[in-house]
Amino acid sequence: MKLLRMIADSLLFKEESFRIIGAAMEVHNVLGCGFTEPIYQEAFEKELELRNIPFEREKEFHVNYKGVLLEKKFRTDFGQTSLAYERIPCTHKWNNNDK
Repeated sequence: MKLLRMIADSLLFKEESFRIIGAAMEVHNVLGCGFTEPIYQEAFEKELELRNIPFEREKEFHVNYKGVLLEKKFRTDFGQTSLAYERIPCTHKWNNNDK
């Protein structure tokens, strides 16, 4: 519990972070696990809209490696008005409890 408190206390945009995390948790609570990533992305987008949280989809950033601009760009799934950008991977690992 102390670790969670330390993490929460160190957030730069605490209120915004909690709103975004709350939206993601709501999507998980409603849909559960088992869907593909695009389903969760669309549901998350709808939840952000319902909560009036401004966001951008698939924003690209240039990556600088040791002074050299890479050809490939980093793309986020969602971003909230330049404050926090999130990449949402589909990382569920199936186990015996999922049967």
